[in-house]
Amino acid sequence: MFEQLTWPMIFAGGLLGSSHCVGMCGGFAMTVGASAVSWRANLMRQLTYSVGRLCTYALLGGLVAGLGRHFTRAMPAVEWGQAALALLAGSLLLWEGLKATGIWRGVRSQVKHPCLIRSGFASLLRSGQLLPIFISGFTTGWLPCGLVYAFLAMAAQSKSIPIGAATMFVFGAGTIPLMVATGLAPGLVGLTARKRMMSFAAWAVVATGLLTITRGVTLAQSIDRGEPAACPFCRPAAESTSQR
Repeated sequence: MFEQLTWPMIFAGGLLGSSHCVGMCGGFAMTVGASAVSWRANLMRQLTYSVGRLCTYALLGGLVAGLGRHFTRAMPAVEWGQAALALLAGSLLLWEGLKATGIWRGVRSQVKHPCLIRSGFASLLRSGQLLPIFISGFTTGWLPCGLVYAFLAMAAQSKSIPIGAATMFVFGAGTIPLMVATGLAPGLVGLTARKRMMSFAAWAVVATGLLTITRGVTLAQSIDRGEPAACPFCRPAAESTSQR
């Protein structure tokens, strides 16, 4: 089970994802609100669009968690599968977080999706009706994103469909503020505020990655010693309960 500290960091990590979202899909958000007659109507459109993305993320989180559970059950040593998934998720999160802080000077690619704009997808964005806008958000939730993949790996190692879905839902909720701000007014969030928020979010992703890697290493060590597999951060509580 995920410890309570993980959820706020997953949400904060979603703030970093919002920079990817604005870069990749900010134009979609602005198109959604282009014909709105008031800021309230635009806000409703932006929230509907984001709810569509959250539904996709939660669906994918539950799916990969189910696959992760099947994967670990299929392995000869079930516990090693959980440890491997934790190490994979933590490594991906750490990599994305270090890139965002600027410490890791990797090559950054800007993924474009012109085909979506040129197709009938544009009519969904411009329709002004909530159902087509929800569908457009649900569709864009499937677009490739490195950070989304990292949190999907984290969801997979939970081996619990509800927790996997909740992990991706909380991550997606963290991407909402900047995306909604982008759709409401491109200049609403100042450059200085954006930089501070992204710096905080980047280090939150690093911390989440380190926490997940620690969970995987501790679990692997307990397996190597022949101890029962358990959440390493929950073991003291479990032991104290058994001693009563």
